[in-house]
Amino acid sequence: IGPRVRLDFEDRYRNRSGHSIEANTGVSPVQQNLDFSYSIPLRNPATENLDLLAGYLAEDTATFRNNSARLAATYRFINRWQWRQQMTVGLQSDRSEVGGEVIDADFVIPGISLDRTVADDALYPNRGWRLFGEIKGALETQLLGESEERFNDFARQWPQRAIDDGGILTLQQSELRLA
Repeated sequence: IGPRVRLDFEDRYRNRSGHSIEANTGVSPVQQNLDFSYSIPLRNPATENLDLLAGYLAEDTATFRNNSARLAATYRFINRWQWRQQMTVGLQSDRSEVGGEVIDADFVIPGISLDRTVADDALYPNRGWRLFGEIKGALETQLLGESEERFNDFARQWPQRAIDDGGILTLQQSELRLA
């Protein structure tokens, strides 16, 4: 519903080592997102790399609101059987509001995929096949919530501890909010 705007940026040759970055953003009346990835070539730059990803998604409709933040690392390589293999681990934190009820959830998302393509010509294939398989899961955790609680406990108690220990008070009380 309404206008949508999308902006993508890619720098394929960020430095002499072959690092690259990509940033994507999209805005509409219902959904806003921002994604960033940084790719690092490894031992064999043509076939092996590490991608670091970060993203944020906000959705707001007449029936629900959702804010989602994620971090992930993906290792890609070609294994000894000539299959393209990808291993991923990610963290995602969601805050949803449906019908006035707020639901917070944190997830660890591991995954692995295998991909193999055989063709008579790489650019203009007439014959060949492709096989792809992926396994992903999501484990709900309180990892981020516990960190938030620990930080807030520390931030509330540290000023009093510093005074009790005769230290100089330089930190004001603060709160960490993950949305």
